[in-house]
Amino acid sequence: MLYFFYQEKEKSQWLPALASERANVIRTKKPALVSVLDVDNDFSEEMTREEHMNVRYSGPFYVDFDAADLSEATQQFQLFLTNLKAKGVNLDMLRLYATGKKGYHIEIPAQMLMAKVPPNGISNLPNIYREMAHVLYVDTLDLRVYSAKRGRMWRCQNVKRDNDKYKVQLTVDEAFAMTGDSYSTVCSSPRNALPTEPASLDPELALIFAQARDKIDKGIIKAKKTKPQNHSLDKFKGDWPETLQLILQGVGLKPDVGWNYISMQLAIVASVLGKSEEQLLEDSARLIETHDGDSDRYGSPRKRRDDLKQMYRYVNGNPCYEYSPGGVISLLIPEIRANADISFGDYVPDPKPEASPPKQVVVEEKQEDGTVVTKVVTVDAAPPDEEDDDTGPVRIARSGIFVRSETGWVTVSEIGMSDPLVLKKQDNTIIGYDVETFLAGVPLGRQVITMDKLTSKASFQNWTMTWSASMSASDNQTAKVADILRRRTKSPESQIYVVDREGVDLIVPPGVRTEGEFDIIWSSPDGVKSMGERKYRFRSHLDKSGSFRSDLLNAPALTVEDEQLVHHLLHLNTTNNTAKLLGWFCASFMTQIIRRYFKQFPSLQVFGQAGAGKSKTTGLLNHLHYYMKDPKSLMAQGQTQYPMIVAVASSASLPIIFEEVKAREMKKDLRDFLLNLFRNNYDGHSMARGALTKDQSSKDVTVNEFGNAGPVAFVGEAVENQSAILERCIVVSLSKGDRYGRSEHFHYCANRRTEVGKLGKAMMLNTLCMDLQQVREQMHTMIKAVAISLGDKAEEMERPAFNLAVVLLGLQLLRSTLKQTFGDKFEERMQDMHDSILDCAESNIPKNMAETSRVLDTMAQMSRYSDVRMQLIHGEDYTINADGKTMDLKLRNAFHKYIKYQKDVGMEVLFDSEAAFITAMGSYAGTTKRSCPENTKLFDSSRAVIYRLNLDYLDKEGVDEFKG
Repeated sequence: MLYFFYQEKEKSQWLPALASERANVIRTKKPALVSVLDVDNDFSEEMTREEHMNVRYSGPFYVDFDAADLSEATQQFQLFLTNLKAKGVNLDMLRLYATGKKGYHIEIPAQMLMAKVPPNGISNLPNIYREMAHVLYVDTLDLRVYSAKRGRMWRCQNVKRDNDKYKVQLTVDEAFAMTGDSYSTVCSSPRNALPTEPASLDPELALIFAQARDKIDKGIIKAKKTKPQNHSLDKFKGDWPETLQLILQGVGLKPDVGWNYISMQLAIVASVLGKSEEQLLEDSARLIETHDGDSDRYGSPRKRRDDLKQMYRYVNGNPCYEYSPGGVISLLIPEIRANADISFGDYVPDPKPEASPPKQVVVEEKQEDGTVVTKVVTVDAAPPDEEDDDTGPVRIARSGIFVRSETGWVTVSEIGMSDPLVLKKQDNTIIGYDVETFLAGVPLGRQVITMDKLTSKASFQNWTMTWSASMSASDNQTAKVADILRRRTKSPESQIYVVDREGVDLIVPPGVRTEGEFDIIWSSPDGVKSMGERKYRFRSHLDKSGSFRSDLLNAPALTVEDEQLVHHLLHLNTTNNTAKLLGWFCASFMTQIIRRYFKQFPSLQVFGQAGAGKSKTTGLLNHLHYYMKDPKSLMAQGQTQYPMIVAVASSASLPIIFEEVKAREMKKDLRDFLLNLFRNNYDGHSMARGALTKDQSSKDVTVNEFGNAGPVAFVGEAVENQSAILERCIVVSLSKGDRYGRSEHFHYCANRRTEVGKLGKAMMLNTLCMDLQQVREQMHTMIKAVAISLGDKAEEMERPAFNLAVVLLGLQLLRSTLKQTFGDKFEERMQDMHDSILDCAESNIPKNMAETSRVLDTMAQMSRYSDVRMQLIHGEDYTINADGKTMDLKLRNAFHKYIKYQKDVGMEVLFDSEAAFITAMGSYAGTTKRSCPENTKLFDSSRAVIYRLNLDYLDKEGVDEFKG
């Protein structure tokens, strides 16, 4: 249940109300102030610090501009809007207000920040909004409004103030044209609420929100581990320690220390001591006046005062900033550091009491004969509680790992650990721990220790030897490390779920009941980005460093300055070729979403003559999925199967491009493997590999399954025309002629290939925010459009039609992404590409004969072949019947000659045996009769197999004519 609060008059009592009644309360009671956010607590009872941290809020990102001078507030208000507009934010979705005195309010709907706004709110939302405001900060933006508990009271519009003015809503044009006179005029009377455009996700604001949320979440985790009631500043009872008094007078500071760092430390200490903003500024007056500005930004007392004021507003109550004696002492010269009063008396928690010694008690014991005997027995004390590492048999600290001995704590390893996070599979199985690691107290960064490394001393030492450190604990003591790490990672904030595929992936957590709980994520070894609340970490079981290592997340934002790049990219080749290529590479971002709901995703086959630009074009477009890093591609020959398996199993959306797929130059086993990989990739079927364990004492069979769901493209000079492959492909034929007159476009993009990642990043971020129901509806719309274009042939081309629909969906993603930045600038070109797919839908589908039709087509050619050993002879192997509409074929004769012909010309035999061919002909749609004994020319044996075929059907299939 969510609540909000209101005050009927300024500085009156806070009154609670249901959030669902907000509009009704404001309309009927006309309160002066309401809380800007809804909250899931009515605060009717006392709450602990931990409970306050878990309170959830819901509402818009709100910004307040306030200054002593209205003109200054107006200038900064307009600058803030200008900055948003430069980021591509649609200002017509915002609600803008003049508050009626000397300021402005902005409300940015939460739908612009998140793809899905949680109905029950978000914890620490005011802190997240403050962090966003800090990122977007301009002068006069008030950071004090991001208060927690009941939240910030927000003035209601159209309610008369004590100066007889009103808070009123502004249009965007009014906001940019605002002056002192127009401000007074517009606020002199109430005005109706103004309509705004429906809010939709803005990628730039969503990124700022996600980064702010990550920072606050990490700060909250640290804050929950601290014990503020035992803070080392408590002993000063709210007064400035002598060390700080010296700093406030400008005494003892290092010559090179910067003002920004000084103001941060002072603001943090003032916040902890309970000093007000006014007290801090008053007590810091001498320091503000006398400090030598280290940059123009802090080059005057006024600038330093403003910075200290804003720093206090930023850190006060901010969980990301905590008091550190070392941080303050680092400001000082060595002579003062030694006697700093804040460096002593830091709180050290008392250890839990040791276990009590054994004691003797008297008990009565009943004997078999019924008599009762009194005995004195010794009872062991209960073992100490091991929740605190200090009292258990093993202790982990930054300085190392210790075990308890008779003489005290003994170091068993110099590898220390802190701040562990538990790594889990999606089914909650623990894989290991991500820990901040130290060697003799020196940081090594965050490292992953898997569960198998905690099973024994030897296993653990295999891990520590990475840093040339040993482990001397016993196996049992080593296993205790796992217990300690498990206890330290009980909180939900410490739970990290492992993903092992790179790119955009769709995560379906176990036990979810609605698709609204699905997560769409971007995953790479450099980090995982998610719009949901779950936390993820990339860790591949196939390649520890990642197979692709895409750096797309590092790409800058797409801006209007990239217009020329996009223009040239959209004209790389012919309209139809560009549409199919771009459509497939853009749809790749949605690979797993499409697979989830439609169970299939097409491959891309690019073929053409040497010099047609096949590899260069696909390589360039693959930069949509990378930034500075070169995209990964694989040569089809010259390597083992395993790297190919790892590639298709490691990708969720990053295209796997196979170069130089030349069937005639491949060994049969490699060709069969590749074609099988391409076929199975369409449906995402897994591949299994079996092996024997290397244990000499026993040979156990293990079976490993590898996913085959990453988008696949392959490039060659000749089309791979196997029916099962063509059915599963978007086929693009490139030629040198297609490039004529377009080299300028290609070279422009090729010289700026890394900038193509800007467009890719924008599409990736849009994919993370997709509504899955909307994607399904769009896909069904595309399928229907292709079916209409194909007409009567749609049913027999169901799979190729789906493939074209995927291309159209990719073009739609590109189209909407371009529209966010460039408006309608590229609408005409995008419509041309869309139409090129639909207007020629049938020609965009490769001609694909069934295997049986292909054999018959070859036999038709054999009827004209000069070599009599392989020639099909009319009246001996087949006859054209008198009706001119049918022919009879002697299957055994024809198939035996077919085998000789195929081997003679070096082509593949499409059926493994005579029986397989006869069976296929029996179910062939062109077969009208399966026994023709009346054909005396061919029926020369009781076992002769003669089938009658419909010539019109063969012609429809594209089978060549048999010689009459």
